[in-house]
Amino acid sequence: PSAFAQSVNWPTKPVKFISPFPPGGSVDPLARLVAVKMNEALGQQFYVENRAGAGGTIGADYVAKSKPDGYTLLLTATPRLPGTDGRKMSKRFGNVVNPDEIVERFGADSLRVYESFMGPFNQSIAWSTDSLVGAKRFLEKVWRLREKLTTNNQRQATTTLLNQTIKKVGEDIEAFRFNTAVSALMILVNAFEKEAAVAKSDFETLLTLLAPFAPHISEELWSELGHKKLIHREVWPAFDSAALQESEVTIVVQVNGKPRGEFRSPRGAERETVEARAREHESVQKWTAGKEI
Repeated sequence: PSAFAQSVNWPTKPVKFISPFPPGGSVDPLARLVAVKMNEALGQQFYVENRAGAGGTIGADYVAKSKPDGYTLLLTATPRLPGTDGRKMSKRFGNVVNPDEIVERFGADSLRVYESFMGPFNQSIAWSTDSLVGAKRFLEKVWRLREKLTTNNQRQATTTLLNQTIKKVGEDIEAFRFNTAVSALMILVNAFEKEAAVAKSDFETLLTLLAPFAPHISEELWSELGHKKLIHREVWPAFDSAALQESEVTIVVQVNGKPRGEFRSPRGAERETVEARAREHESVQKWTAGKEI
């Protein structure tokens, strides 16, 4: 704990851990241990209490120094992972999944991606070995993208989506929404797969975003690109706020309240221009011919 604590740039203000246990119950012993060890390592005040602030403090002196103007870290209880039959994994029920067998069959990264993608972090979701195939295919797509890389770093058709993905994955990881973060990466990879070529810089960004979920394949591809430093020591990519919005938008044309066609139009186009294109749309004309609009 000391080596770990000293390797992190912790805030100088006091830190309070909030246990997931309800008021009146005992404080999470692991939270208490973490707070004690962190205090020993850094000489800094760490404090533990229940979810609603009931008891469980580590010494009155810590309470007095930690409550004002401090940082709070919420500790959440990890839900169970039931077996395929919906019951708790147990030798008694014969539904235990051996991770070694899963890794040998699908790979460690596929297992990690599947566990992140299977559902919200705070919900119990039954295990499904068959669903691991989707995670494995996703990583195979990432692996194949290396065959279509280009050094052309000009704005690509996927530039907006890439910046949106950087923003979403970063926010989702911080909020423990790992399933939606992986989903965003899958959407980006599918978009890259449709392109004739993928900029090397964009692929590097993808690998950086993927590394927390699939560290082995990300590191392998990163090294293959000629990097000497580990990908996990890279700075997290920043998104361009100006590139979050697409240059074109989809215009849906309705006739008498029912959608009759759609087309793409430059963002910010004049109203008259958009209306003219809507009137000329082939799918719309058969519903408006000879009628007053």
